Amino acid sequence: GRSFGTRYRHAGLLDDLDRANSIFEQVVESTPQGHPEQLARLFRLGIALCDRFKCFGEIPDFERAITIFQGVIELTPDGHSERPERLHSLGAALWDRFQRLGELEDLERAIEIRREVIELTPDGHPEEPRGGCVLGETVRGRFKRFGELGDLERAIAAFQRGVELTAKGHPAQSRILANLGIVFNERFHRLGELDDLECAIAAKHRAVELTSEGHAELPQRLNSLGVALNDRFGRLGDMDDLERAIQTYVR
Repeated sequence: GRSFGTRYRHAGLLDDLDRANSIFEQVVESTPQGHPEQLARLFRLGIALCDRFKCFGEIPDFERAITIFQGVIELTPDGHSERPERLHSLGAALWDRFQRLGELEDLERAIEIRREVIELTPDGHPEEPRGGCVLGETVRGRFKRFGELGDLERAIAAFQRGVELTAKGHPAQSRILANLGIVFNERFHRLGELDDLECAIAAKHRAVELTSEGHAELPQRLNSLGVALNDRFGRLGDMDDLERAIQTYVR
């Protein structure tokens, strides 16, 4: 089942996704209550259902995955080595469901869970930068919903922390910088502080530098940088910014 799931994520073959889900269902059904591997097998089924939801958009798959994650976490004791990862998956699923259905309860629960993941992740752990990044993403979502400046401040702090903790050359570095640039740009639009715009441009420029040609996110990051340069042209009237913005848009 794991092998079919891995091949699906690498090659995108839908038959592999279906076979992975079918096998995980059989494994869970044949695992007796109280078996040492019961929770791990249920968790893998939940991940597979999330993959199928992302592919086909069937809400029942997602609802079942969330129910599985919640049940697994309830039975995972505090201090268990797998608890942070299981919480992370539940938080991600609730965040995805919020984006799909717009239920505020899912957003608040996702924020709560992602804070818990950060608390449970020891300093220096390889997953520490991810925790800050996903929390920043979630509180930014709440800012966009309600416009509370405090959420925007928390998002900036979370992404800055993510940048600090991410080793140079790590694949996540460009994504975190891109997000940091976006939230700085949003605070500039909210407060009009030029320093925020300068920070936004610096972060977005670095994100573009770290994004390889042909990367799926490159057009979006170039556009975001162009927007920030255009904002600075509108504020300061420097034609160099306008020229750079045009070059970025047409790249």
